[in-house]
Amino acid sequence: MIPYLQVPALSLEGVTLDAQALLSGAGLLFAILLSRRRARRAGVDLGRLNSFTLWLLVGALIGGHIAHVLGYHLDEFAQFYDGHVFWKRPWQLMQVWDGWRSVGGFFGALFAAMLWRTHRFEMTDWLRFSEISKLEGYWFVRRPRAEPILPHSDIALSVFPVAWAFNRAGAALVHDRPGTRAPAESLLAVAYPASALPRSVGFGVLHGAVPRYDLGLLELLLLLVLVVVFAALWKRRLKAGSYVCLAGVTYPPARFALDFLSRRTGAAANPRFAALTPTQWGFAILFLLSVAMLLRLSMRPLDGPLEV
Repeated sequence: MIPYLQVPALSLEGVTLDAQALLSGAGLLFAILLSRRRARRAGVDLGRLNSFTLWLLVGALIGGHIAHVLGYHLDEFAQFYDGHVFWKRPWQLMQVWDGWRSVGGFFGALFAAMLWRTHRFEMTDWLRFSEISKLEGYWFVRRPRAEPILPHSDIALSVFPVAWAFNRAGAALVHDRPGTRAPAESLLAVAYPASALPRSVGFGVLHGAVPRYDLGLLELLLLLVLVVVFAALWKRRLKAGSYVCLAGVTYPPARFALDFLSRRTGAAANPRFAALTPTQWGFAILFLLSVAMLLRLSMRPLDGPLEV
C-alpha cells in the first residue's frame, strides 16, 4: 500500500494555508503565465485574455460554491415538505469561501464565458431621475458586438490540466477525498489511519490499517497523462475550439468513472440521485455538450487556426 503522508498546514498571521491551497495558488499562477506566453504566440490580445480569464475564475468560484450547497448540502440550505419550502440557511449561497465543487466550477466558467461574449462589467447608470440626477454603479453592459470566445477558451483550456494537476496534488496531500475501501494488495491503495488525525500532528509518514482509494491521488495520475497529451499538441495547428473539445471529451468521463469509488457510507459519503452523484450528473452533461461541439467543429474547415 501507499503510505499515508501527513503534511501540516502553514499558519501566517492568523491565516491557515494547507498544501492544497498553496499548490492551487502556485498552479494557477503557473497556468496564467503559460497562457500569456501561448497567447503572444497565437496573436491573442493579452488585455482581452486577462479579462476573459478573470471572468472564468469568478464564474468558477461562484458556480462551484452553488454546486456544493445545492448538490451536496441541500438539507442544510432548505427543507422541502408537503409542497412547501422551509428555508434554513439561505445565506449559505453567499458564503463562496465555504465549500466548492469542481463540477459546478465548470458550469460557472461556461456561463461566465458566454456572458463575457456579449457583456462588459463596467460603470453604468443604475437609476436616472433626471438629466442631472442619477445613481451610478457597476453592472453588466451589452457590448456593441459579440466577442469571439473560442480563441480565448482554447488558450485557457490548453493549460487547464497543468493548473488542475497542482490542485489535485494538493488534494492528495491533504487527503480530502477519501474513497471506498480498497484491496490491501492494490498498488493504488493508500494506508489510511483508522480515525482522523488531529491538526496538531506534524509532518509524518504513516502506515495506517485501512486500505482506501484516495480520489485526489487517482485524479492526479489521470491529469499527469492529460498534461503530457496537451503539451504535445501546443505546437500543432488546430482549429479554434480544439482544446475545448479535447478537455471536454477526456476529463469528464474520467471524473464520472472516478466518482464510483467515492464513499457511500459515513460522514464523507456523497449524496446520490438515481445511483449517481451530482458530480457524475454534471460531468455527463458536460461530456454530451463537448461531443456536440466536437461534431460541429469537425464539419468546419480549418479556417483561422491558432498558431500556438
